[in-house]
Amino acid sequence: MTQHSSIGASSMERWSNCPGSVALSEGMPNVSSSYADEGTKAHEYAEMWLNGQEPHAPDAPKDMLPAVKVFVDTVRGDMEEGDQLWVERRVDLSQIHPKLFGTADALVYKPKKKLLICYDYKHGAGIPVEVKDNKQEKYYALGAWMNLKLDVKRVELVVVQPRCFHSGGDVRRWQFPISTLYDFAYELGEAAEATDDPNAPLKEGPWCRFCPAATNCPEMDKQALAVADEVFAPEKGYDPDRLARQLNFIPSLKAWISNLEEFAFQEANQGRVAPGFKLVAKAGRRNWTDPEAVTKWADTNGLGELAFTDPKLLSPAQMEKIIHKRIKPEMDKLVTKVSSGEDLVPESDKRSAVDVLSVFD
Repeated sequence: MTQHSSIGASSMERWSNCPGSVALSEGMPNVSSSYADEGTKAHEYAEMWLNGQEPHAPDAPKDMLPAVKVFVDTVRGDMEEGDQLWVERRVDLSQIHPKLFGTADALVYKPKKKLLICYDYKHGAGIPVEVKDNKQEKYYALGAWMNLKLDVKRVELVVVQPRCFHSGGDVRRWQFPISTLYDFAYELGEAAEATDDPNAPLKEGPWCRFCPAATNCPEMDKQALAVADEVFAPEKGYDPDRLARQLNFIPSLKAWISNLEEFAFQEANQGRVAPGFKLVAKAGRRNWTDPEAVTKWADTNGLGELAFTDPKLLSPAQMEKIIHKRIKPEMDKLVTKVSSGEDLVPESDKRSAVDVLSVFD
């Protein structure tokens, strides 16, 4: 099982700006998402590929392997004879702080140039990641330099993000002298020590989007209420600076709402439903119980090729639009309705509550 640091590289933007978030996150459930799971799978394919085993994944989303290949080609394209490559390399910075460690996606060392290249693959399509002064990558580069004992004069950071538009392109690079890492080591140590303070401050910002404690954060609550008070208080009049502040808070607020909904849903699935709410089955999607029987029924009723969208059978909803209402009762016998999951809704919702224990099972 992969061990994760509470002050790891991927979350440094958050904990270095909001040291109090580390203690606040302790004990919070680690709720994953489909996006995080997809990113993990993409990184597994990248590791496999760079280690010489080309992945063939029929179940992978159609754009996953082409995106991963951009990363693989970038790393391989940088390599020359005599260069060294490390894939999914764990870096240990415990000399600076005992909780500092992580895993770099890929590292290349060019001894002729005394150049260390640190690669970070971002599979996400929503938020473009900047490479210049990237704290996550500097964290990995510093750890690699300390652990591998390399003779380095310059460091290059590379962000590969093929699924998200950026004016700098899919592959973005930033190079600097090794002395920059000396300063970063000091910055990293100070930031890590600040998280040890039991009274470490909380600070709202863009980093709240991925904070596991966002749903339990008094600072987020305070900021959200303050913005709501401003928005719904027309007597305060128009203030462009206030409007700008409110607009800048929107990403954090959206993330807070999303995290809150996801946390409440996960709690409900564990049998801890919030008072005044209930779990209900989502509206089911109709499917054919027996496609062969549907084909015979369609032929019997003179539908012929109209019942197909080459080469697939029409869905129940599509079929319903082309048949006469006289034969709809016969069609209904060939349809089954299956719910795709549950929704958490107020108790006033007319739908019946589902059995929480059966959902948990």
